Amino acid sequence: METLKKGVYQDTKLNNQCEKILTKNITEKDILEYQDIFLSNGQRRIQVKSFEMGRSFIYTFLNALNCYQNIACFSSSIKLNRGLNLYDFLMTHSSEFNWLNDELMEEFLLDYFNFDFIWIEEDIKLLNNVIYQKFMAKMEELNLIGSLPVIILSLKK
Repeated sequence: METLKKGVYQDTKLNNQCEKILTKNITEKDILEYQDIFLSNGQRRIQVKSFEMGRSFIYTFLNALNCYQNIACFSSSIKLNRGLNLYDFLMTHSSEFNWLNDELMEEFLLDYFNFDFIWIEEDIKLLNNVIYQKFMAKMEELNLIGSLPVIILSLKK
């Protein structure tokens, strides 16, 4: 595992295994080999060919591990069949709440952010979104990212 910046790891081993794992039946050995990525607090960055593949990989492990109750995703492109899409939530309520206000974002994170697992599908639209940028900055400032597993999916170039 390669360290990108403090607390963020690029899992180069896993980058090459996602597709292989998904094209065969997942084994107990696969689960044991990669469970730390899903059970360890902090950020893990995984490059995937498509977000659909990454999402399928995440669902496969979440279902196999069956240990998370409050799952969230940050994606500008999907409707989830499990968990809450924070992007949709924040965008839907952006007319009611000024998420760019530091105090309001902090209040939301401290009072209502009760997730035990989150994954982020980091595309250009999301990276350029100021609310997402504010959300991530405030998560880091409050050290919430270090308190739960955060998987960041990015597309292979």
